[in-house]
Amino acid sequence: MTNQKNNELIATKNKELIPTEILDSALSNLTIEQAQFLSGKATEEALRLEVKARESMLDSELGRRETLDHIDAWNDLRLNGRTTRHKMTTKAKTGSGDRTIESKNGAACFVATSAFCSPNDPTVILLREFRDIKLSKTSLGKRFIKWYYTNGPKLATFLDNKSYFKPFVRQILRLIALLVVKK
Repeated sequence: MTNQKNNELIATKNKELIPTEILDSALSNLTIEQAQFLSGKATEEALRLEVKARESMLDSELGRRETLDHIDAWNDLRLNGRTTRHKMTTKAKTGSGDRTIESKNGAACFVATSAFCSPNDPTVILLREFRDIKLSKTSLGKRFIKWYYTNGPKLATFLDNKSYFKPFVRQILRLIALLVVKK
């Protein structure tokens, strides 16, 4: 840096330095080759940033479309089916990262799911269908369902904490399921 430029910078030290002045001062001391090299690098970086911005916009649009597809598929499942349990997961890439969308439908059979360690066990599915098809249609059944939704999670937690009761509860639930099928 020349002494004159150096003195100018020191003189403006007490003033607010404007980044463009500093940059202009630094650029004025470059050789033509150095300036051309930096210009090329700046152009490459500008292109890289433009490509990145466009990729981000494309990812955002793709994520939006995948989200809408998930919603449409979920609505089709929900509207065409019974109220039994469904779960759907979609992973979507967005401009700001990845997004996981999860949709669930149908009430859980808390105790049966805990006892059989799966919401997809045949006995659990049978009990859930009985609840949805038969119990939910009667006044007494609706009251039982309301009571169960209030107390079922606590009972399931108790069963999870005292897992040695699970075989006994499974046998009782299998008997109930057999009685339900006969009706």
